[in-house]
Amino acid sequence: MIDFYKDSWQSKYMNWFAYTLLAAVLLGIYNFLQRFIDKSLLASVLIGIGAGLAVTGLVIGLLGKKAWSVISSQTGLAVIIGLILGIAIFLINKAFADPKGTVAKIVPLMNTNTLVAVFLGLIILKEYQTVSIVRVLVGALLIVAGGVVLR
Repeated sequence: MIDFYKDSWQSKYMNWFAYTLLAAVLLGIYNFLQRFIDKSLLASVLIGIGAGLAVTGLVIGLLGKKAWSVISSQTGLAVIIGLILGIAIFLINKAFADPKGTVAKIVPLMNTNTLVAVFLGLIILKEYQTVSIVRVLVGALLIVAGGVVLR
């Protein structure tokens, strides 16, 4: 089994930055593929995405020794996160169902979700103590400006 929490090739070649870039690429592909979803079958789409998430969880659980104990103690929170994600995916698909909704317009606007996460991190997790507030504000302004420009 792979121990995701021990020194391995991952600790040598991967770090938070690399993981984040890979996630961004995968989420970009995910957002692009949303355009091809049949909007009249949104319930089936959500079930399919849920099945894909479940398979991913099972694979990670089978590969990692500690994954099962972490998953079982976090199930309630994971279900809440899944509900939030499901509602968000439903709303994104509704946006793509609008003939005026294009990938070039919807995805940048949708990705202003970063601002929500940053705000929650600054306030609830007190990350304002460890980051440059000026840089965070400049980044937030650039994100908002991008959304306004593409609108």
